[in-house]
Amino acid sequence: MFLKDKGVVDSIKIQSSNGIFDIVDCWIKKEEGYKIHIFTIVCKDQEELEKVWERVSSDIALYFQSNLEIDIEIWNIYILFIVREQVNNEYRYFLEQNKFSSRKLIVDKIADSLSEKDIEKIVFEKLFYLKLEKDKRDKNEESIHAFLREKHKEVYRIITEYNDKPSDLFNKYLEVLK
Repeated sequence: MFLKDKGVVDSIKIQSSNGIFDIVDCWIKKEEGYKIHIFTIVCKDQEELEKVWERVSSDIALYFQSNLEIDIEIWNIYILFIVREQVNNEYRYFLEQNKFSSRKLIVDKIADSLSEKDIEKIVFEKLFYLKLEKDKRDKNEESIHAFLREKHKEVYRIITEYNDKPSDLFNKYLEVLK
């Protein structure tokens, strides 16, 4: 599903001389004709996150994103901060709303030991998994015709008696309401 590209991180690390990239991984999701780049950083707590996020984001923009040539790749860079402890909502909002160079997301309260499979699962669930829940409201099987005929007789009469444009039908209904 995802390909881990150590070369991208190594290249940024060499150019930036920033030791922070020891905790960064780059994952690639290949699409037809382009790639989506997802950088993951595992942090101990919010304090560590606050220290590293801006430098990581800036270095990715300067040393990696600026070298991309395909527009869709330039604008499809994600940085996923995986934080072992809880991050307060105010800080989460601040960081996730920062759209400079990339989309930033935080996943917090994560177990101490994370395998590469665990990280892949987190990336997939956060960025690519769409869970739709079935609508649990009561379904009305009655047709709109039957509903209008029974509950809104005047509306039903106007609609069925006239073959006018909807705006004319609406005006006729307003006259009935007077």
